[in-house]
Amino acid sequence: MTSKSMTLDEIRVRALQLPRDERELPGVALLSSLETPENQDEAASAWADEILARSEAYRSGQVQALDAEGTVERIRQRLAARNGS
Repeated sequence: MTSKSMTLDEIRVRALQLPRDERELPGVALLSSLETPENQDEAASAWADEILARSEAYRSGQVQALDAEGTVERIRQRLAARNGS
């Protein structure tokens, strides 16, 4: 029996035909396969740089912190404006 290799487009179409809960597993498996020690180190380094930059911006007064209630209210206002409410 000869097996035919599926094209990337055929795989995508078939995968999208799966029920939503069944699409999650192959998606996670594919994403996990992309993680290597090298890119995990790059991501950790980039996050460390971002944390330092944000901390410095806060300490220098360039940005202000919001408490959780203020943040939620700000998000609600943006969503209401977007939805025309």
